[in-house]
Amino acid sequence: MSSGNGAKNPRSTAKESVVGPLLMMALLVGGALIAERFTRRTTPVVGTSLPPLNLVEGWTNGSSAQPIDPSTLVGRPIVIDAWATWCGPCRAAMPRLAEAHSRWSPRGVAFVGLTDEDSSRKAQIEYFARSVPGFTWPIGYGAGTLFQALGVRQLPTLLLFDAQGRGVWRGHSVEELESQLERL
Repeated sequence: MSSGNGAKNPRSTAKESVVGPLLMMALLVGGALIAERFTRRTTPVVGTSLPPLNLVEGWTNGSSAQPIDPSTLVGRPIVIDAWATWCGPCRAAMPRLAEAHSRWSPRGVAFVGLTDEDSSRKAQIEYFARSVPGFTWPIGYGAGTLFQALGVRQLPTLLLFDAQGRGVWRGHSVEELESQLERL
């Protein structure tokens, strides 16, 4: 605030010099807390073991839609695709993932889809899977507990476990997944 002669009020200047830096600090701290909240993972996948895949409500897709027999996965790399029918980026990535499946499945890589959508959405899950040519891998639905165990907070999320069942990579790009598969 200025007086009639153009000079600033000393009280106003003191307030402005304190409020500005305090406001800036509050914004920085708040931004850091928000960023930490959205980037934090409850369970880091890299270096951890694959949790039991029976932590789902049920299975669909494929020929039998039966629960996955863990013995069929022993000694094989495993790709976990965490997705949902309502997720636009998931739906957009699925044809590329189906192509990756056709390249890597014959080489012994197992693919498993997981969605936290429950049995009330089973028809939509199955409809979408049928609409994508090559989407033949099993889908565990009602997988919210498994999402938590895997630290899935964003969709789509791709996770790669080596033949010993240790997490070696997590990401969101099918191209990056294939690059990681080449390294195994």
